[in-house]
Amino acid sequence: MVCCPFHLRRLFSGPPGSVPVLAGRPHALKARTKTFPGFSGLPVFRSALRVYIRQRLGARGLPERPQFSVRTQGLPQIMTTSLDDILESFDFLDDWEDRYKYLIDLGKELPGLPEAEKTEANKVRGCVSQVWLVTETSKDSEGRPVLTFRGDSDALIVQGLVAIVLALYSGKTAADVLETDVDALFNRLGLKEHLTPQRSNGLKSMVGRIRADAERVLAEAV
Repeated sequence: MVCCPFHLRRLFSGPPGSVPVLAGRPHALKARTKTFPGFSGLPVFRSALRVYIRQRLGARGLPERPQFSVRTQGLPQIMTTSLDDILESFDFLDDWEDRYKYLIDLGKELPGLPEAEKTEANKVRGCVSQVWLVTETSKDSEGRPVLTFRGDSDALIVQGLVAIVLALYSGKTAADVLETDVDALFNRLGLKEHLTPQRSNGLKSMVGRIRADAERVLAEAV
């Protein structure tokens, strides 16, 4: 059984425009969903839940999440899921079987690269699965180099990891890329403890490639 408006109405109550009582309490929400025997499809449920809450709140949108703030301005339009959404989903899906499913969903959402861009030059070295990364450079209003990244992989979970890396880095200035504390994010998501050594090494290789591109762009700008 997956979510539907009937189940959402049973989960929440209150007048239109009010904040659903469980909107900011993912653990309480998760406990309440267990009252539906056979409930499954949590990633799908989460997406429907966010739509439902936005409808209830109207133009005010969802409440801010102050616990962990990472700048996401300037993300390219190809990214359909923001870093804040990813963090919120990982908080909600604290079971790693569900988190792996969510990573697969992220991988499916990420637009793939055309075959013409899956070249040796774009391939990320050190990944067991094939990973390609395209780096594009522009300048912001102050003339600082801004990096936009697009990526792809031939493995869905790895493609989900690519989506996380792109959400973290794409659209930032080269200087901000180098200042980003990627370890804090990976620790926050628990990736280091739950990925295989091969996937962890591949993740490090992606980050290393992005940092190397940022360093190159900064050196060329001098």
